[in-house]
Amino acid sequence: MKQPINTIVAVVTLLICLSSCRSSEQELNTQPLDQLQQMQLGDRQYWLALPQHYQADKGYKLLLAFHPSGGRGRGMQSLSHFEQLSNDYIVAYPDSEQVEWNEGCDCNIAHRLGADDLQFTSDMIADIQQRYTVTPGEVYAAGYSQGGLFVQNLACNLPQHFKAVAVVAAPISVQLASSCAPTQPVSIMMVHGTADPVLPYNGMVHSNFGLISSPDAIALLAGKNAALPYALEKTLNANVNLTSYHNGKQKFQLFSMKDGGHNWQFASFDTSRQILNFFATAEQAELPEHSQRVSTKLGQFHVRAMGLNNPGPAIVLLAGPNYNFHSDSAWFAALQPLLAQQYRVYSIDRLGNAFSST
Repeated sequence: MKQPINTIVAVVTLLICLSSCRSSEQELNTQPLDQLQQMQLGDRQYWLALPQHYQADKGYKLLLAFHPSGGRGRGMQSLSHFEQLSNDYIVAYPDSEQVEWNEGCDCNIAHRLGADDLQFTSDMIADIQQRYTVTPGEVYAAGYSQGGLFVQNLACNLPQHFKAVAVVAAPISVQLASSCAPTQPVSIMMVHGTADPVLPYNGMVHSNFGLISSPDAIALLAGKNAALPYALEKTLNANVNLTSYHNGKQKFQLFSMKDGGHNWQFASFDTSRQILNFFATAEQAELPEHSQRVSTKLGQFHVRAMGLNNPGPAIVLLAGPNYNFHSDSAWFAALQPLLAQQYRVYSIDRLGNAFSST
């Protein structure tokens, strides 16, 4: 029996639309959950996501993403979808042995049942490096909620494995804060809602599971990684404030989400993308307000320019040796704004100092 011509046209149109949708999915670099590889490692497992255009002869960065309490690796993938946002990473989503990770507080179920999650993490990295080409020095970790508390444990006790880590919706336990003693520095990013009711931004007092505040946590972690004790404070938008420390190579940053709850994603902050951006710039200092780098044949000079709308002469400030036996614009942090009330004022870091290139 012949089909009516309008039915045939409708079917062809539907096939074209379906083909177009499949093309769009490929362009968006999506990776459905059923494309995750379940990897067995002894009696433990993790889920592996390769870049969409994976090439066996190419080196990749490695990112480990740790789920919250009660979660699983597949759920963390659907929450963060890192492999959909970058073709530079092999991403592993591990499953915890117990209902939660052994986060370093020596106070939870995983600790009492003897879950050696630090060793599992080391074994997982080695297993992936044996199977695939991981670029040396390009291993990262991110965690949400209780998974974020565990990532802090990694930064304190396995810093040699990681270039940078990111912690979302978690301050740091009192116990880990006391015992944390990294053997080498690692860049650390924290993202936390100021109204988090689960793991409070301002910490909490508890006989078994006390937390220090996130501002205190980033200051403590920065200090343990040899950062200068002076924070750079910046308002990124109406809902996001940044507190940033730097030790000359690594940086330590807290993104405070105004009135944000216990969330991974925020309205004005794409957490997964921001984490990947932090990893890509883990060794680049956060420039202060009014700052820019000016390129010359000799290198990039950091210039902090203020009062640019003022008429009349300009003042150039060149620092001598300061607290750190360097010569940088921080020496003029208090003076420059006062001069900028009447003059155009430029403070310049010499090459090899502060934010200028070497």
